[in-house]
Amino acid sequence: MRKIIVIGGSNSVIKDGWTNELLSIAGEKYDVVNRAIGASETCMGIFRLKTFKDINPGDIVIWEYAVNDNARAISAIKTRALVRNVKWFTQICSDNRLYLVPLIIPLQSAAKTMVRSTYINSIQEFFSNNNIDYIDGFEAVKSRIHAGDSLSGIYRDRRHFSSQNSIISDVAKSVFHLCEELALKGAQNIVKVPEFAGRSIYVITDFQGSDAHTLKNSIFEGTYYNFCSMLSVRVHGNILGIIVKRTIFGATLLMKTKNMQIKGLCKKSNRTAAVKHKEAKWQIGNLMFEKSFYRKKLSVNGMLTLTEKGKIGSTLNSAEQPGIIAMVVETDPKSLSFSLKSQLLKARNLYRRLRRRFSASRV
Repeated sequence: MRKIIVIGGSNSVIKDGWTNELLSIAGEKYDVVNRAIGASETCMGIFRLKTFKDINPGDIVIWEYAVNDNARAISAIKTRALVRNVKWFTQICSDNRLYLVPLIIPLQSAAKTMVRSTYINSIQEFFSNNNIDYIDGFEAVKSRIHAGDSLSGIYRDRRHFSSQNSIISDVAKSVFHLCEELALKGAQNIVKVPEFAGRSIYVITDFQGSDAHTLKNSIFEGTYYNFCSMLSVRVHGNILGIIVKRTIFGATLLMKTKNMQIKGLCKKSNRTAAVKHKEAKWQIGNLMFEKSFYRKKLSVNGMLTLTEKGKIGSTLNSAEQPGIIAMVVETDPKSLSFSLKSQLLKARNLYRRLRRRFSASRV
């Protein structure tokens, strides 16, 4: 049975939301799999897509991160980084011969004015240029308003559609109909983003320096490593984001290489938001998010150490300590080329030293 895989934010996890409606519509014909995680951006989606093993060519992926990405696209630098992640997500789908259905849900403030941000315009232009049809949430909101609904009735808050409004059903039906069209189409669009030539994405899930712990709740099952003790990992490329296990107290992640040091805030989990989702327990100490690095490329070519600054987590029991789940890395051809040259130079110098030593010993 062909799969419909939902990868998005909290609009895709909310109780009685559009995904439940999709399941009731498409459940008999498709295997609907929900891999959404709230309070996250497209970088989280890359992690969820890359680590999903039960996926086959011809499966359909729903991308639903526009509302969260757009809320954080508050500068030109951040916007470019967020759009780049969307392009990577699309590229991964194309490389694996997966159909892509982007679902663009607008912020309530944007729906009120019907003004599309630079981020929204950029991703819509990218999808259109690559012949990828998408669900336009702006048009869905406009239809409900024309039907007599108020904006406060359509939205439950500034980022989420109300499960009591018909827009939930409208979105689910639009997604299903587009999935049906793609299934009949028979051939996927081949997307090749020129700026990614020679590059690839990989996910690191194994870290040294701490035992692996199991994290399992209503939306995620996997391993994490407490970073209260020092962790280390070998990285070659640009770090796009780090997926972490959050703690109720928050923590600061300190990352060091031989040449630089950078801090990333691991925010505390939001207990109050838990009531919006299927199971309250998933937010209490178990919420993940990715810290994206916008201002400059975090390029690493060698060993990277990670630890907690301040050691607040060390006072907590193991289950409540902050942890690292994964790291999303973009390979850099220049970095890899430099690394290869560096290794060759080291090998040459070692050979010369050994030859001199051997010659001296013979004398």
